[in-house]
Amino acid sequence: MTVLQICGFEADQNITYLQREWDFFPAAAHSFSAGAFAGTTALDISSGNTRLRSRSYGLKNSLTVGMRVNFSSVPTSGSDSIRLRRGATEQIRFDFIQGSNSSFMKIQVKRGATTLATTADIAIGIFTYVEVDSLMNTATGTYAVYVNEQLLVSGAGANTADSGSNQGDVVDITLDGGTTGKIDDIYVADGTLKGDMKILGFAVNSDGATTTWTPDSGTTHFDRVNDSPTTTNDGTYVKSDTVGNLDLFGHVALAGVTTPILAVQTKISAAMEAVGTRNIREVCRSGGSNFNGGTQAISDLGYKTIFEVREVDPNTAAAWTLANLNAAQFGVEVV
Repeated sequence: MTVLQICGFEADQNITYLQREWDFFPAAAHSFSAGAFAGTTALDISSGNTRLRSRSYGLKNSLTVGMRVNFSSVPTSGSDSIRLRRGATEQIRFDFIQGSNSSFMKIQVKRGATTLATTADIAIGIFTYVEVDSLMNTATGTYAVYVNEQLLVSGAGANTADSGSNQGDVVDITLDGGTTGKIDDIYVADGTLKGDMKILGFAVNSDGATTTWTPDSGTTHFDRVNDSPTTTNDGTYVKSDTVGNLDLFGHVALAGVTTPILAVQTKISAAMEAVGTRNIREVCRSGGSNFNGGTQAISDLGYKTIFEVREVDPNTAAAWTLANLNAAQFGVEVV
């Protein structure tokens, strides 16, 4: 797989959801507003205090980040950035700085204090899709900046690994230096440019083919886990301590999608009921067969979101079609 994580905000209109999905997110309340498309949602940059830092994806030679931005202002010097890290150490960053006047921004490629490249002016005040990527290497590194799928700057044969070691594993979107506006439609990939991405979120709405977890109340399962996008409800859940138990769910159907479906991500919020560790995995049911995702450990008493990204329909090994996605079920199994 090349897509490592996607994040729209239709299903995440609550800071608690984002804190469970990202390793770092400020504790202060954030607001959400209309995205670039009808019925979509963007995250407002709250008084220059917004930061999303990923968990480790495992070391990758290259990382690519795409993000829709609608900035109303940017700082005159670089501290608001998309940063590619190796653990806690920054390898290379892409700073959003003011352009020739306050109606424009530029994106500056930096390794530490060294400027590698700077784009021409980019208009602010409108939704714009920004993509940055880098092969992180001390001698043969590369970097590139795309805006609305047009290459603005690039370089090769550069030192793009400020830590002194090659590769990177963490993405840090840091907008805490004075930028205002909103962001949406984020993707991270391991070095493969995906282009302008529209990300939609939808919830489960029915019980699937297998329901062997135990609901906290009643007999249906989906209504215990389909929390509102704006309000968490940790008091409703399904639970299991039995290896092999599986809950599958149907979901809200998507309509009107005419562009290719590049990836489908399942997100599951899970917590331990008592101290200890259990393994779970996402399961996708497509074409009447179950396909297992990767095993992930849960050891926290507080909820944590795990996710599984599928770029293709596991039943056909081809790109998802709208019909096959709408017919698929997704769920969780104790391993």
